[in-house]
Amino acid sequence: MPVVELTTRFIKHNLTCPDGKKSIEWVDDPRTGGARGMYCRVLKSSEGEGCFYLRYKNESGKTAHIKIGRTTDITLAAARKEALRLRAEIAKGHDPQKAKQEKRSTPSFRTYMVEMYLPHQKKNRSYKEYVGLLNRRLLAEYGDRRLDQVTRQEVQSFHLRLRHEEGLQPASCDRYLALLKHAYRLAQHHFEVIKTNPLERLELFKEPNIVTNLLSKEEISNLVSILQRESSGNTGKVALWLLATGARVGEALHARHADIDRENMIWTVPVENAKTKKVYSKQLNSFALEILDGLDTTDGYLFVNHKTGARLTTISKVWNRLRKEAGVPHLRLHDLRHNFASIAAANGQSLLEIQKLLNHSNHSTTLRYSHLSNAQLRSSCQSVADGISAALGQS
Repeated sequence: MPVVELTTRFIKHNLTCPDGKKSIEWVDDPRTGGARGMYCRVLKSSEGEGCFYLRYKNESGKTAHIKIGRTTDITLAAARKEALRLRAEIAKGHDPQKAKQEKRSTPSFRTYMVEMYLPHQKKNRSYKEYVGLLNRRLLAEYGDRRLDQVTRQEVQSFHLRLRHEEGLQPASCDRYLALLKHAYRLAQHHFEVIKTNPLERLELFKEPNIVTNLLSKEEISNLVSILQRESSGNTGKVALWLLATGARVGEALHARHADIDRENMIWTVPVENAKTKKVYSKQLNSFALEILDGLDTTDGYLFVNHKTGARLTTISKVWNRLRKEAGVPHLRLHDLRHNFASIAAANGQSLLEIQKLLNHSNHSTTLRYSHLSNAQLRSSCQSVADGISAALGQS
């Protein structure tokens, strides 16, 4: 390890390896302005070029080496500057070699999500949604990046782009960000594959989805008439059931006759079918009972496939035809649940009652229907004015 005055000329003309040796380390002399601990290693097999390294003592007192760069890629001045920076980090207690090894062991976003995060979420009721979010956008956005290379600014820009460029609703944008935040929180604290979480303080939009696709009385009348006439399967009856009960599609397709108490007009949704993962009872009305009376089943599942006799699992294809026929091609099946709530609000039901009818676990979810109750509130308030006017007339 000869100590020499490394110069640009030396790097250009003297990077040779003595005969009989496979390599040599030309050590930078700090007495002539060199960087303490830096050396240039030259291999016999590649004379004329070398690689700058920094030699230092790690936290356990052992000699360690960290690569700075090849002489063909970095100048002597730049190498010395980097050596000084690394020595300053070491003085603070950081080990650059250990940090480098940790970075190498950090998985890519794709590897972490597919091989670690998703298997850990297998029993989460949102598992399928997570898979969908990853396949639709996240893997394409971050897939081959190392997990610790994704920055807060990039994710924040992605979140905003979904809203302002791709036109997603705030709640839909938030699902992507919430998944990323949760995945990174587990990466730091559970799997311990990253030291810091860059997404920790990112904020969601936290804006409720605006209730859309509410039908007028005429549109409801026309839709119900077409659904009642549909005879090729049970799709029409399922849609009517959603409108009559405010149920979720999954709850309806898993409903059994054994869950229905006709006498007390109660439908008990078992825990395995409920979104909240809690058993709950849903009040039925006379319209729902009429639908039950028109079913061609008396036991087992309410809605079955006429051809196979098995439970209906999807009705999307026939529903697309029926909604176009009804003149509401934009209407989603879930919108029937919204229309159930809007009809209830328009007929004087309070938000607390609507919350119970829809089995919302959070009152804030029901607040999306608050504007629909305003007409009833105005009517109630006006009744006070009418009472005052009547009293004045009597006097």
